[in-house]
Amino acid sequence: MLRRCSRTLLTALLTVLVVLTSPPPAPATASPAGGEDLLLAPTLEQRVIRLVNRHRADAGCGPVRLHRKLRRAARGHSVSMATAGTMAHYLPGEPTLGQRAAAAGYDDWRRLAENIATGYPTPGAVMRAWMDSPSHRANILDCGLREIGVGVVRHGPRLWWTQDFGRR
Repeated sequence: MLRRCSRTLLTALLTVLVVLTSPPPAPATASPAGGEDLLLAPTLEQRVIRLVNRHRADAGCGPVRLHRKLRRAARGHSVSMATAGTMAHYLPGEPTLGQRAAAAGYDDWRRLAENIATGYPTPGAVMRAWMDSPSHRANILDCGLREIGVGVVRHGPRLWWTQDFGRR
C-alpha cells in the first residue's frame, strides 16, 4: 500500500514538474524512488518534429508547428506510461487525450490525434516504426493537423514516446 501511494505521489509530482516547467537547454534528469532514471529529452523531441515535417513535405502537407501546451500534454503522458510501465493511449485513472490536452491548456482544439511508442532508441527508429504503421502514418500525414507536441522520457533503459497532434 505504501509503495502504491508513493508511486502515485511520484507520478503526480513528475507530471506537475513536466507541466509547470519549461524545458531546460539540456536534458534534465530526476531520480524517482528506486533509483530509476527519468529523462526528459528536448533535443530528441525536436528531432522527431523535424522528421515529421520532412515526411509531411514529401506528402505535400505543410509543416506542423510546436505548441508548448501540446508538448506539455505529450510529456505528461510519456511520464505516466513510463511510470506505469505500460504503453497505452489511455491508462487506468488517467484522463482521455482530449482531457489531457485541455488540462495542459490546449482547450480550444477542434481535432486531436496521438501516436505512442516505447523501446525505440532514436527519433529515426521511432519515426520509421510510426511510418510503417498505417494508422500512425495517417496521423503524421494528416494535412489538417497543424500543431504538435512531442514528449520523450527515459525510464530505466527504455525511451517512451508520445506525439500529440492538434488543430484549433
